[in-house]
Amino acid sequence: MNDSEVIYCAYSYGEGRCVEAAHKIRRAMEQWQCQVMMLPQDDELFLGNLNRAVLAEPWLVPEGALVVGVGLGGLAAAMIQETTRPDLDVVSVSSPTSYRVIKLERRMQRRVALYSSQDPAIAGRVENWPNLAEAHDMPYLMHGAHLHPYMLRKLILAHQEGRDLGAEMAHILGVNQGVEDPEMP
Repeated sequence: MNDSEVIYCAYSYGEGRCVEAAHKIRRAMEQWQCQVMMLPQDDELFLGNLNRAVLAEPWLVPEGALVVGVGLGGLAAAMIQETTRPDLDVVSVSSPTSYRVIKLERRMQRRVALYSSQDPAIAGRVENWPNLAEAHDMPYLMHGAHLHPYMLRKLILAHQEGRDLGAEMAHILGVNQGVEDPEMP
């Protein structure tokens, strides 16, 4: 990654764990010399516009940008990719494939989903990820992405570099089995 590349991180204000996760992922990425631009979503605007292309208008991100979305932010990034910006590279973290009347419908080439089907916040709304993205059901995310920002950083960077995420996860879990991520200041 060169210094001019920016990773965009999308999240919804109303999802406490996801806001925390987004900011921890940002800090972890910045420690790796990555520039991260946050894309917070106001809940009312977010929910009112999620099924319309107008949601993408304020996202002035360059063509081909990597957008990491957490929680509903991951659904929003994937929906924008599916409806108006197929050029985006999307990593959805702990995100559902649907929310109320909004539902992802197409598999996209440059889309990855990292989630736990055991996470009560998204349980029952992630089963379709394998049909929509390169999907990885990761049990250690069952208590929230906010607990694993460094592991997520490794996976996001591996994806960006085109490495095999299955092999990367096996390596990370083999190296870190039983070891928690270090605390963030």
